Order: sequence, then C-alpha cells, then structure tokens
Amino acid sequence: MDLKKLLKSLDFENTDWEKFAWQELGLDWENFLSWDLSFLTSDEIGKLNSLHGAWLIYGKSSRSSPVTSRNLPFAIPSLEKIDYQSQNPRGYRALALWQTANLLYDFLRLFTPTLPPSEHRLKAQADDAGRSMVANIEEGYARPTTLEYLEFLGFAYASWAEADGDIERLHSLGYLKSVAGSGLASLGIPTPAPDRPYPPLASRQNPGKYGSLREKLREYMGKNIRPEELTYEAFKELSNKTGYLFKKTAEGLRGKIIRDEKRGLEEKMEIIWRKYWG
Repeated sequence: MDLKKLLKSLDFENTDWEKFAWQELGLDWENFLSWDLSFLTSDEIGKLNSLHGAWLIYGKSSRSSPVTSRNLPFAIPSLEKIDYQSQNPRGYRALALWQTANLLYDFLRLFTPTLPPSEHRLKAQADDAGRSMVANIEEGYARPTTLEYLEFLGFAYASWAEADGDIERLHSLGYLKSVAGSGLASLGIPTPAPDRPYPPLASRQNPGKYGSLREKLREYMGKNIRPEELTYEAFKELSNKTGYLFKKTAEGLRGKIIRDEKRGLEEKMEIIWRKYWG
C-alpha cells in the first residue's frame, strides 16, 4: 500500500467511515506505533493519525468484540484497561485544550498566507505544527487507555512547542508586528480563566460543530479578523494559554492513572484478604 497516494486520494471531510472498506487497505493497524513513517511529511503523518483514529472508532469496532480480561478465564493486567476511556469519540470538542489549540491553529492559518514566497518552508512548518498539535489531541482522545491518551498529548505538546517557536521566528524576522497593549481582548475574543473553554461552549454529550476562527467570530461576535490585526502579543497570549492547558490536562490524566492503579491494587488486595483471612 502506497501511503502517500492513499492519503492524497482520501476525502477526510466527506468519507462515511462506518461504511469504509477498511479490510481492502491491507494495513496492519494493530502495530501502527511501530510503522516507519520517516518518508512522510508532518502533514501526511497528521492525516495518517486521523485515519488511524477513524479506524479505532469505526474499523476496529466493526470486527468481533475485543479480547479483554473479562472474557478470559484468567487475568492479564495489560488487557484490563481496554475499555475506551471515553464513550464519545468526539467529546474532545468540549475540552478547553482542544478549543484553545484550534484557535491557535486558526491564527496560524490566517496569518501565514501573508508571508512572502521565499518563506514557503516557514509557512509550511508553522501550518504543519499547528495541525499536528490538534490532530494528536484528537487521536489521543480516541485511544483506548488513559496512558495512551497521555502519550499522544505528549506528541501534541511537542508540536505546540514547535508552533510557539515559529511564532517567535515570525516576530524576530519582522513579519509579526508587536503592538504594546494588544492581545486577544483587542481582537474581541473573550479570555476566560485558563481552565474554562473558549466559545463555542460545547458539552461532551453534544459537542456540536467546531468551525473556523472566522466562522466563530461571525457567529458569536459579528466580526471578522484580518491577518494584519494579528499581533505578536495576541499570538503569545493564546499560545501561552494553550501551553498552560496542555500541562494542566497532562497533570489531570497523570492523577487519574495513579488513582486507577491504586484502586485496582486495593481491590486485588481486598480479594486476597477475604480469601485467606476473611
């Protein structure tokens, strides 16, 4: 299977993944993490991550029920966390982290077309970093275990760091202007507390449709943002909030993993106690 041709031919927006012929691809999705993707661009890797996420949701679930310790006559600890950590694979749309990261990606895609043709590599790298940041949050959310989710957040965080570096480069090269006192508020974008979502205020049960930055501004604030209005201060304010939310989300997932492990150990110890001493 030629992955480059496959990724170029797929219509990710209009494909009915529930009816997609996954078997015809002949890809070993079970060993996806061991694939050699060095020949793909970062944009192609982002698309492949999205395709793999769709397989986890639709392709994998269409086969027989996954093997877990619940349907085996013995316990295998590594299989005890196979139940998906989220029942709604699109629930990430309600996360403050995803919404804020998307705003940052929209900022980049709005601004980078203003760069001169000579900076085509910087434009491509900044756009790819933003897309990879968002795509890895989405795939991580669809992963079966919290530990895998945390791992993909690490990939997304690395892409955020790359995007943040590109913002600094855009500023140092003179493309992104600095205006004292400017920021998100000067663009008409509300800036709630870092642990609360930006609009649209979706819920995990009804995530709704997430549009582009310009669509959101028309719907919620009745205005458009022009590339020339974007400042270094506005970019950095949004980027810093995104980085903060990455760390807070990772800390929360780490705590969840520790609590789950502790609870599982306590339950096993209780069973042993009752068996031999109760």
